[in-house]
Amino acid sequence: MRKLLLLAAVMALVASMGAKPVLRSIILEVSQDSFVVADLVPPKETVNADGTTQLQGNPVMDQNFGGVGFVRLWYDAKNPEERRLLSVAILKFELEPLKGLDVKSVNLEVYSIRANLIQPTRLVDVAVVREDWSESQVTYNTRPAWNATPIATNAVYGANRWYSWDVTPTVEAVTRSATSPPSISFIMGLRSSELEQEEQVVFAAKETGLNPPRLVVTYSYELVIEWWVWAIGIGVAALLAFVIGVWVSRRRRPAASA
Repeated sequence: MRKLLLLAAVMALVASMGAKPVLRSIILEVSQDSFVVADLVPPKETVNADGTTQLQGNPVMDQNFGGVGFVRLWYDAKNPEERRLLSVAILKFELEPLKGLDVKSVNLEVYSIRANLIQPTRLVDVAVVREDWSESQVTYNTRPAWNATPIATNAVYGANRWYSWDVTPTVEAVTRSATSPPSISFIMGLRSSELEQEEQVVFAAKETGLNPPRLVVTYSYELVIEWWVWAIGIGVAALLAFVIGVWVSRRRRPAASA
């Protein structure tokens, strides 16, 4: 009877260990990254020599920054009567590796390489981009549309460190609804400030090859035990039960009389 009880206990222990899901994580590095720069002061009207008028353009708004080794979140208002500039970062991630996974959490992480801030901390908002774009072509004038309402906000306070934004619900919604290999893009920008001074936060881009933007994904994995593993486990349990039973019976056997 004790042998059977021991065997049942060992089998129950193995079964309980195999039935529990385990958590795993994967990292999705950014597939495309860039930033765009806007001039917030409207173009000025100038008068030509022939008396005609024209608007003075803002070439910075047609400039592409997709090939540089950083993405820049910038606000420059030192001379607001002449120029007021800002820039926002755009990041794209391919979500094909998440297909079929039971995703539990997704965090957008970027590594700061420079932070010039007026105040000790600066809020950075993350919103969802609604249209496709290409890092080799995107400019402010050709920028994709994005949602005005942020999905996550975090405080940035220095350089040479990782910062994280929880984007779990948004990524889950995209992976559930997409019929083809999905991707998702985020826009990142400094929260509006009333200070008429320059501030910037610069993050590493994929072109540096070191600490590029990434999605850190945690998912649940159901451990499946093959039949032959169960067979080996049962056999080992039965052997242990037999050996212990023999040992116990010998211990209880009365010693032979002299």
